[in-house]
Amino acid sequence: MQTARRVSILLFMLCCCRQLAAQGDPYRDSLQKLIRSGKADTIRVMNLITLGQYEEANDPELAKQYYREAADLSKKLGFAKGEMKFYFNYTAALNIQGRYDSSLALNKESLVRAEAIGDPVYIASAENNLGAVHHRMGNSEEAISHYLRSVTILETLKDSARLSITYDGIGVLYSDIGWQDKALEYHLKAAAMSTGSSIDQRDYSMINAAVALKRLKRYDTALVILKQVVEEARKAGNVYIEYAGLQNQGDILIAKGMFAEIGPVAKEALSLARKIGDPDGQVRSMHLLSLAHFYLGDDVSAAAYATEALRVNHQVDLKEQEAGLYSILANIALVNGDRKRFDSLNRKAEGIIGELREEEVRKNVQAADRKYELAKKEQQLVYQAAELRQARWQRTLLVSGLLLSGVLTGLLAYALRQRTKAHRNQMTVLENEKRLLATQQLLRGQEEERNRFAKDLHDGLGGMLSGIKLQLGAMKGNLIMSEDQAKVFGTALDRLDESIREMRRVAHNLMPEALLRLGLRQAVADYCDTMAGMADVRINAELHGLEERMDESTEVVVYRVVQELINNAIKHSGATEILVQLIRRDDLLSITVEDNGRGFDPSAHPAGSGLRNIRSRLEYLQGHMDIQSTPGSGSSFHIECRV
Repeated sequence: MQTARRVSILLFMLCCCRQLAAQGDPYRDSLQKLIRSGKADTIRVMNLITLGQYEEANDPELAKQYYREAADLSKKLGFAKGEMKFYFNYTAALNIQGRYDSSLALNKESLVRAEAIGDPVYIASAENNLGAVHHRMGNSEEAISHYLRSVTILETLKDSARLSITYDGIGVLYSDIGWQDKALEYHLKAAAMSTGSSIDQRDYSMINAAVALKRLKRYDTALVILKQVVEEARKAGNVYIEYAGLQNQGDILIAKGMFAEIGPVAKEALSLARKIGDPDGQVRSMHLLSLAHFYLGDDVSAAAYATEALRVNHQVDLKEQEAGLYSILANIALVNGDRKRFDSLNRKAEGIIGELREEEVRKNVQAADRKYELAKKEQQLVYQAAELRQARWQRTLLVSGLLLSGVLTGLLAYALRQRTKAHRNQMTVLENEKRLLATQQLLRGQEEERNRFAKDLHDGLGGMLSGIKLQLGAMKGNLIMSEDQAKVFGTALDRLDESIREMRRVAHNLMPEALLRLGLRQAVADYCDTMAGMADVRINAELHGLEERMDESTEVVVYRVVQELINNAIKHSGATEILVQLIRRDDLLSITVEDNGRGFDPSAHPAGSGLRNIRSRLEYLQGHMDIQSTPGSGSSFHIECRV
């Protein structure tokens, strides 16, 4: 299987690219801790799915275990999104294991479930996954049917990210049956669609386009594309894309006979293949290096790379590379006059080449049949669309004469209704914008007033009280007082100390200094520590991705939301443990506050001033809040917003 083929058959996962492994082991440990300590709710379902994605590449069986647990919990909760996430991720793990029959059966089940739910995105995803599995099983006609049904839905939805993946899958299918012009067309469409949504997906599509160009012998254009992809992958730190780009560069340089330029490219590819633990890539890179050294006259290096590649190839059994490596070693033996070794190695190479030729002939016959069937199916789709347009036009002509007078009247009424509706919509939009602007101005004004008041308290009243304390302390040493008088005087000084501390606490709550100087992460952590000490409650803060500062007004609003949620949990729930979790990924901020308190029924419990304040602040952030709580089982508040 070619390198581009390996990187291009991508299944829909609702979340298109997986790079969770880059998060590191602390992230996995944090997820496991949340799953063990959290409630059996939708948040646990999503954490199980995320943990499965993390484990999938290294341990598919463990990943499948997490997915099954997520599916069981989703069914108990009636959580449709969790069920569909199970289908899409579990079948991906089956594909990694090569268990395509099981994957096909489960993908068919996912399509039935998606249609029952009635969500077009789920239906398109299931159709795309069915196309990809049929493709892997060699059922090209079935694959294109499912791909095209997915395309029809996604074009209607204008979902460019998922369309890009589907177009790329169609391109690989065409490439596999030898229709390179068509493959190039779809890969370029995929790259254009992915612009602005997923750089990784665009790079995969451009690598596949370069492979199609190579097979069309348009080597120079392919090299330009691959060099650009490698440069982007290095900047993004994606070693998988960088390796795929370098390996395909090496293949093209071999095809062009540019042996002197292969060495640096293939060595870098080999280093990356070893870094990511890919024996398949190591064999391919060492094959390129062996070829280059052989043609440059360095037989020692050529033999060393060939021997090592054959040793590693026992793990992956790449027949084409194995034949090439034996052929290189045979030619080196011939150059050195070792006729016996040449005959032995050459027989091995020719035996493998014979098997490959027989397989190629069989595949070419099958590809020709599939190409014909695909062309016929495309023509049938065009013909059916033309027939449908003609039938519609005939029906339109038949009824147009009968309805002409009514249509004119209807058009006038419709135009009036549309104008009225457009006016109402415009007024609604303006009202919403006005309300949002008013909310933003109100919150900004409140925070500015809090900041001013906090400074006045700290710098004005705080300074005065501190001065009085110093004066009284000095007087105490100069006055002659009885024991009772000294005791009263000391009590007054203690009360003054308490007043100063209370004033500083109020000023800090109005505008925490840590928030302004050190940012949201430190401010939330400090607040959790403070409240835990004051309220005798255990508060566990999980803060991830907050190292980079946000806009100051955004940080203040988020801090107020977290502050309000913690205060509500302490005042009203009777909780002994509170979990505070803030996770930022790119421009998405997720806030979760859970407690083990008495809980409540959200549908029967009217929103108090605290929740109203939170919702007004979420309007400012254009976020939404999900409340999960039942009496006696604690509460969970989950918020997602863009920052």
